[in-house]
Amino acid sequence: MSIDASTIRHEAVHSTWLEAERGISIYLPPGYNEASERRYPVLFLHDGQNLFDPARAHIAGQHWQVAETADRLILAGDVEPLVIVGIDHGREARIQEFTPTPGRRRVGGRARYYTRFVTDEVMPLVR
Repeated sequence: MSIDASTIRHEAVHSTWLEAERGISIYLPPGYNEASERRYPVLFLHDGQNLFDPARAHIAGQHWQVAETADRLILAGDVEPLVIVGIDHGREARIQEFTPTPGRRRVGGRARYYTRFVTDEVMPLVR
């Protein structure tokens, strides 16, 4: 697990539903305090390698600047502080996991397992 100013990174969260490991990044808003009783809304985003770190983005150096955008919107008062969870996709398994039924190329149909991974294994990480 690594931590920078606003993001906690779990490199390998094991999933029994996917029979694989996934990286998870958790953005914490400005002013977040683990000791606080305050509860924050949580936004789950997929393709997590593209969200926060330009070195990990699919196109090297071009990330989606999610933390920077969230910081700006929160500090401007445009959105309330929230936690953002980025879930890395499964590389070659991405289409399999994101689609509910196989398509013409017989690819897909494992979305129910990915959904169980998110609800049963990722969501409990965020309290």
